[in-house]
Amino acid sequence: MPEITVILDEETDRLARAAAEAAGVPYGRWVADLIRARSLWPAHVMAMAGSALDFPLREEIGETGGEDVPRVKLAK
Repeated sequence: MPEITVILDEETDRLARAAAEAAGVPYGRWVADLIRARSLWPAHVMAMAGSALDFPLREEIGETGGEDVPRVKLAK
């Protein structure tokens, strides 16, 4: 299994180790899980980000002029 060395400041290391302990997993497993969670989108999907150049930004759309519907309080 490949190994890497990561240099962290003491506070970050303390926080990460505490998070791993709270999750009940070894430190290395916690780091690997974090990396996997941040890599959910395949590279070909990430490459499409920003590729729709004619898609308007929210600021360009402006107000829609529509009226909001009355809000209903939900029961607990």
